[in-house]
Amino acid sequence: MTSRYRSLVRTRGSTGGSSSRTPSKSSSLAIRKPTSVLLLWVGVGSFSDPDGLKGVAHFLEHMLFYASEKYPLEDSYSKYIAEHGGRTNAFTASESTNFHSDVNIDGFEEALDR
Repeated sequence: MTSRYRSLVRTRGSTGGSSSRTPSKSSSLAIRKPTSVLLLWVGVGSFSDPDGLKGVAHFLEHMLFYASEKYPLEDSYSKYIAEHGGRTNAFTASESTNFHSDVNIDGFEEALDR
């Protein structure tokens, strides 16, 4: 997974961020890249499971991250998000299913397309 931080050499007069010593004894400054957030709330949860198919809402929650016709590679959404410094998660509640991801700004548009 790509690191969410990039290291910069700290110079005199620089401010902000946090400074730490690396094994090479040089100072570095950690700066977080701008992040975007994607949220999707669907008004269907486990209470909507048909008789005889308990757990189908939760199963479909997992399938959303699996693949699509446009992006057929297995787990391509989660891999894309990770490669662009983000995370993704979801949960199925009794009356809703919720999906959320964060990703670096430069990966937002394609993440939304996926």
